[in-house]
Amino acid sequence: MPASPLPARWPTSYSNPGNPASASRAVVAGRLGLDAAAISDVLKKLASEAPAMEELFDITLLRQSEAASILARAKELLVTQQVHEIREMEARAQRDALTGAHNRRHFEEVVRREFELSNRHGWPLTVALLDIDHFKSVNDTYGHQAGDMVLIAMVRMIMKELRQEDLFARFGGEEFALVLPGTSLASAGKLLLRLKSVVSGLMVRYEQRLITVTASFGMASHGDGAHRFETPDAFVKAADDALYAAKHAGRDRVAGHNADGPGFVLHQ
Repeated sequence: MPASPLPARWPTSYSNPGNPASASRAVVAGRLGLDAAAISDVLKKLASEAPAMEELFDITLLRQSEAASILARAKELLVTQQVHEIREMEARAQRDALTGAHNRRHFEEVVRREFELSNRHGWPLTVALLDIDHFKSVNDTYGHQAGDMVLIAMVRMIMKELRQEDLFARFGGEEFALVLPGTSLASAGKLLLRLKSVVSGLMVRYEQRLITVTASFGMASHGDGAHRFETPDAFVKAADDALYAAKHAGRDRVAGHNADGPGFVLHQ
């Protein structure tokens, strides 16, 4: 099957929301101390009491059509705010609380989705796993607070190197995962070598001491040429095996699943 052209959502290079209106509405709602339902009730009450106030003071506040229009617009704003809050909750549910990277559950969902898209359209997909070398010694030497600082700093540095459509997730402990849509094994290898340099160049200051670490990377590609995996699980397992090969080769290495035969290829 001929490969479909890569969609416009995939730029050729790796480089890296705020909503002021929604933020303003949240501030106002907080100051009023009312939720969306309560604000809606207040607006309805005002609209229903307007005729009595007009008669009492012999004034015209709003025509009925104007009041209805204002009430409808207010309801629209409330719905928009509720949708924004729901999306924020969903986004938080997809993130690791410590590092801000996506969590493993979201990683697995995205791998399944991108795996199907790769099968459907014929474009390449690469998955990579990375593990901080000797991370236990960081915790044992400096304490878990220092270890957390290293994880947070590493995630921030790596995310600066990724495209918007790439996914970076905490796989577990000091192990992290990348989903790189539309990326061949060769292109992913170049990216991972750059990320390896970013990690090895990281210096975290903790109690007047500098902590440095290295990381090992393993990757596999699906739909890159003729090679394909049967399932997403087998795909991720191949990347995990490549990570083990990188560690076995001496750590601070990038290893890729060999699509042309047995074993793994070290990238340097």
